Amino acid sequence: MTMTGAFGIYAVMTSFTIAYLAGGSVSGVNIMACLNRAAGTVIACVYAVTVVYVMELSSMQRAPVVVPRLFVACAIVGFQYPATYIRSFPLYSCTGTCAGFTVALLLIEYFDQSEFTVTIAMNRIIDTFITVFIYLEATLLAILTKVVAGIDQRFSRIYSHIVPPATLSSSSRSPKEIKVDNALRKPAAGAAVAVVHHQYNLLSVEKMKLFAVLVICFVVLSAVFANAAKGAVPGSDIQTPKGSTLVKIGPKGSKLYKLNTEGSVYEDTPFILNLAHGSSYEQGYDTAYLMGDKFIENYNNLMVSMLGDEWWEPAVAGIISKFLNWQWNSYLKLQMPEEYLDELRGMTNGGQAAGYAEDIGAIAGWGITLANFPGSLENLVLILKDEKAHPHRQFEEDMRAHGMSMEIFQAMVKKIKKNWNGLTCSMFGVWGSRTNEGKLYTGRNLDWLKDSGISKSKLITIHRPQNGYAHATIGWAGIWGAITGISSKGITVHEANLESNDISFRGFPWVLRLRHVMAHAQNLEEALNIWKNTQSTVGFNHGIGSAADKEAVCLETMFGNDAVFHANDPREQNLVVNGEQIGLARPEAVFRTNHGYDPYTIQHYMWNGTNAYKNSIERYKVFPEQFDSYASQQVKISYKEAVSIAALVGEKGLDHIYDCDGPFDEASNILSVAYDPAEVIAYTAWENGHESTWKPAACNTYLAIDLKPWFAM
Repeated sequence: MTMTGAFGIYAVMTSFTIAYLAGGSVSGVNIMACLNRAAGTVIACVYAVTVVYVMELSSMQRAPVVVPRLFVACAIVGFQYPATYIRSFPLYSCTGTCAGFTVALLLIEYFDQSEFTVTIAMNRIIDTFITVFIYLEATLLAILTKVVAGIDQRFSRIYSHIVPPATLSSSSRSPKEIKVDNALRKPAAGAAVAVVHHQYNLLSVEKMKLFAVLVICFVVLSAVFANAAKGAVPGSDIQTPKGSTLVKIGPKGSKLYKLNTEGSVYEDTPFILNLAHGSSYEQGYDTAYLMGDKFIENYNNLMVSMLGDEWWEPAVAGIISKFLNWQWNSYLKLQMPEEYLDELRGMTNGGQAAGYAEDIGAIAGWGITLANFPGSLENLVLILKDEKAHPHRQFEEDMRAHGMSMEIFQAMVKKIKKNWNGLTCSMFGVWGSRTNEGKLYTGRNLDWLKDSGISKSKLITIHRPQNGYAHATIGWAGIWGAITGISSKGITVHEANLESNDISFRGFPWVLRLRHVMAHAQNLEEALNIWKNTQSTVGFNHGIGSAADKEAVCLETMFGNDAVFHANDPREQNLVVNGEQIGLARPEAVFRTNHGYDPYTIQHYMWNGTNAYKNSIERYKVFPEQFDSYASQQVKISYKEAVSIAALVGEKGLDHIYDCDGPFDEASNILSVAYDPAEVIAYTAWENGHESTWKPAACNTYLAIDLKPWFAM
């Protein structure tokens, strides 16, 4: 039973199975129990999964809670009748017993999380077959041991005839035994038997030891590989959190929760910060009061990740903070609506009230600035050139006032560049005839600085603007704004890097611009109007999805141009560059990685001909490949397929697009989200583990987070 602990979460059930199988006293009965056990498990799992799918297809989940619970209860009780009938046959009774209790165990889980029911069902089948395999191997080993012992006994009996016991008289033996005795007493025959028996004794012991070791090694390796195979498909693990736990309440009424994610892979479960109805200042105040320590910790984690942890690195981090402070105060915050500046003022005061020496509002501003950096850090010099040509104040004086110089700036960039990687993000939207009920599904991957430590403080923030729509941002403490998110109106927002030489910080920082769209738009027309009336900064691809329109668009943005792309756009369709078709637009779908198709985009793109460009194209091709595959199989895309699409494109390394086998040396996927905008559900996965145990988000548990109850609070 110790060995079965290698299987992971189902070790208890696996160990129970071995004990159950080993309980019989007749070997044939145990072998039959193995087969019955496997058959009962398969029958039960297929039945349980069928019940789950019937409920999903019938939309029973949307009915009052008593309806699906009553249906599940009836399904459990109803299954016991055929199970009991099977138990009436002595030879197959184990099949009925196993099927009966397995169905009950699986469907009881459905009360809390249907996706987990399906996952358990599939894993239970795997575990049972592994267990049966282990038990049969152990049984085989025991039988072989008995065979060897029997042969040994035969040799011993023969050998005993060479020197019969002195007390055994001739009169007590049969004529046949006496004849054999006389033959064996011949010197040659006796010597031969003695030698064979001696050699057999020596060899049999060593062979049995070797055989036992080989069998044990094979069993253990089988278990390990089988367990690893369970999570080998990106996006295959979807679970619903089992509620949440209140951690603390802020002075202005906001509440901080932790999701209950038992059964998921996450070592550090996500926080949900549910901001109270009130002013922007009050929401910022509670944010810093409740999460200020996590903001500080994550900013420090980012600095260590970029710079290393040598003793002198804090001095370099101080220089970076000065640069971020300069860019934030002199440029990026100037076009921000007052509601967002009020939030940061509240953060400063809320952090002070909580006793933090650091300015939490300033840290939030630094995080916004850092998120606005170009993918290639050397292109920051283009930002400074633009600022020198269009200074908010006298450029050199402003730079010196913030403790900076060009020499310090160049040294800073050189230092950060060593560890700066990732920024190979992606996004998509799909709808219409391709999807279940014609609904819109969207998704987004963030591929950035992996294993930085920020995922210890995963954070979903519920924002409640006084004059706007509630919306959720998904990411981490300290990264203030929308890396990605969804609103109560079913608006989803997305981003992917688009390296350009047409960049500036004289605009609306994108992480707050995306929040502004969610807060003030309820359809695509309103969202695009907001976009047109605000200023882009650095090159990015963006996506906006709308449940009301059942459609999504992509935007290729630079300081001087915003190009909107709808499905099957002629600029993208069949575009050929250097003899390679890189335009693969599709009807009822939009998708982007890290290159673009508008002529202005292509003219100002900075990664042409680079490995980053080739990588972007390869990941881009996965989207139409998946859409075409589902269409050819007549599969309507649901949330499960949307999760799978997002997970496949998340940067795991081009050799691991379709698997999670590792190693993940080239991986950088730290956040992967798929949305069902009509149902306001976010399927969210984060990176997990550290160093050798690190895995990209796409290979971890996707948490199905229904945001409707949170928005309704």
